[in-house]
Amino acid sequence: MISRIKNQLLLFSLLLSSGPVQAQDSAKVFFYRPLRLQENSVILLREGDAVLGKVFPGGILTRKFAAGKHTITMSIVNNIEFSLEVQGGQVYFVETTMDANYFKEAPAATIKTPYLARLDIVKLNPAVAQTIELDKTEELIRLRTDTIRAVEKLFSRKSINAGRGCLYFGFGLAGSLIYLAQGEGTDPGTLALDGVFLYALIKNINKADRYDYVRFSELRKAYREGTPLPTAVKLKLRPKDFRRGRRSDLTL
Repeated sequence: MISRIKNQLLLFSLLLSSGPVQAQDSAKVFFYRPLRLQENSVILLREGDAVLGKVFPGGILTRKFAAGKHTITMSIVNNIEFSLEVQGGQVYFVETTMDANYFKEAPAATIKTPYLARLDIVKLNPAVAQTIELDKTEELIRLRTDTIRAVEKLFSRKSINAGRGCLYFGFGLAGSLIYLAQGEGTDPGTLALDGVFLYALIKNINKADRYDYVRFSELRKAYREGTPLPTAVKLKLRPKDFRRGRRSDLTL
């Protein structure tokens, strides 16, 4: 009797331990379909004779696959096949679309990285997009890319403002000098105004020099090589300069 109970307990423990192993051996695959006006057909997914499901425009289909190589058939009017090799415990993303040649009425599949997939899926279902975990290396690349883009916006904004300042104060100084040349004697007020225009003009010229494309290129190259952003640049960045509207990327 005791040995039978031991055998039953052993069998029960083996069943419990086999559950997580099976879960780890399966991979999760997201099939998603961008919402495009010119694409309104439903894509049917099959593996052999088994129907995996349908992917509607703007829809997301999630399925689990055993580790290994799988051949997926996609069909609208015409069929295509593509191979998908997965590893247990991993997550994969497949973008399903129409073929560029719409006369074929055939689907197309593209395997995407988690970062690129999340950019697409956030437009379809923000809640699902938040659950997508990015690879640390890919996340670092994304953060650095977003930071470089923000710095480029900063330099562009400062350069445009400096150019406008040079134009406005340059015209103001020229007009004031013409008025001074045509007048009789020297007017202290006009001389003071000339000084203000000249100071503002020089300041904007120096600003345009600090934020020109050459300096941005040098800063971008240094940042990509691992040099931190200068504090002066960090302080001038605004949340709107970043893709997601926040400044957390400045820690890089």
